[in-house]
Amino acid sequence: MPFEPESVTAAEIRTFLEGPAQADVKAVQILHSALMMGIVVFTGLSLGLGLALHPPEQKDAEFLVRMLSLVNAAMTPTLVLVGLFISSQALRGPMHAITSDADSVATFVEHALGPLKGAWILRHALLEGAALFGATACFLASTMGVIQEHPVYFANLATPGLVIAWFVLGFPRTARLAEILRRQATGTAGAFWV
Repeated sequence: MPFEPESVTAAEIRTFLEGPAQADVKAVQILHSALMMGIVVFTGLSLGLGLALHPPEQKDAEFLVRMLSLVNAAMTPTLVLVGLFISSQALRGPMHAITSDADSVATFVEHALGPLKGAWILRHALLEGAALFGATACFLASTMGVIQEHPVYFANLATPGLVIAWFVLGFPRTARLAEILRRQATGTAGAFWV
């Protein structure tokens, strides 16, 4: 039976993902977890230092931390939107050719996993960058004695907190990957769906 992208189901794709492509799924899951753990560890370190250290506030350090906080506030939504847009565009381009060249669900999934992994890595690397910047701002505020005098700068940890929540909620379970690939095959993917 020829491959009809409009009628492919997530169950058909999932069957292939749980079988021959299981190693690729595990690779995406391991990479996703590793990126998330880096954020968790550094954010925990930043929070711990902020609560444990009590150095005197350095001269003009509050101005630097304020600037870092403003950059964090502007950069985070920018990186999130850029990550969503670029990764969906990076996936959408090759997906049309893959869908039209596929002769079966197995062929489609086999060829679609590469671009999907690339888009996934691209998006999550940008998100990780935003999270680590927020944690770094908090880390510097802690070591320069600013956060102890101005606890409002703990708000920089909202960025890694939101990104960690995104990573947890968006964990690449096999069913999620199958649904993403189904939407790509049928052409029903939204503008930011990856």
